[in-house]
Amino acid sequence: MTAADVASLLIGSFALAIAVYGLWRTELRPFRLGILASDPRFRVFTVRSEEAGETPGREWYIPSIDLSLTVWNNGTQPGVLEDVRILVTTTPEDGGPEHDTYVPHSIVDYPSFERANGRFESLATVTSDFFGVPVVERSPRTFHLMLEAAPGRWDEKREPFDVTAELQVRSTERVGWRTVGRYGFPGVDPFDGSGFILGRLDRTPPPLEPHMAARIEKWLSTQGDRAPTKRTEDDAGALDDGGAKR
Repeated sequence: MTAADVASLLIGSFALAIAVYGLWRTELRPFRLGILASDPRFRVFTVRSEEAGETPGREWYIPSIDLSLTVWNNGTQPGVLEDVRILVTTTPEDGGPEHDTYVPHSIVDYPSFERANGRFESLATVTSDFFGVPVVERSPRTFHLMLEAAPGRWDEKREPFDVTAELQVRSTERVGWRTVGRYGFPGVDPFDGSGFILGRLDRTPPPLEPHMAARIEKWLSTQGDRAPTKRTEDDAGALDDGGAKR
């Protein structure tokens, strides 16, 4: 084999490698979920029996969490955000911790949801149930999710408590649950009516990929108050401590 043959072989192999990489980059990259999450809001709805069509004179309480999620695909193969859950621990001043899992109740229209007064007006803003969200290449999709625990009803008022929460998602990217963020707020009075934004507890967010950072920042600039404010792509990440009462 002459030097020219060797050179031709090397050049051909290099060209083939570039072509294979280009095909993988544009068509074959596995689904990789990117996710942007607002800080969750915890609040409790008071339901009066007459509102529910029952005998007047009683009331009960429905704890609820809502947050905005933006999802996109850092790969080229399609995928699905299959499920979302928030693991919540509440610890009253004079008692032990209680654990609840909040699961999706429905997707709501955010502007209408913000204007809603009470449980039944909030339910009127539901746009769909949550059956998973398809995620296509580099096409951010945003929705506002309301989550509730099962059985999800308090028959009596509760004393103020500390609350911590862990947001997890499950997708076709990997088997099992992935932690997106951990949140908390001390001394929550669940019956003050306004709700509480649970502040981020973990820190050191990984950076977004450059092409998505520019795309997301451009999108955020058009959203105003509707936009989620926290971002993460991996199992850790945080932007600020504590919580802000709302």
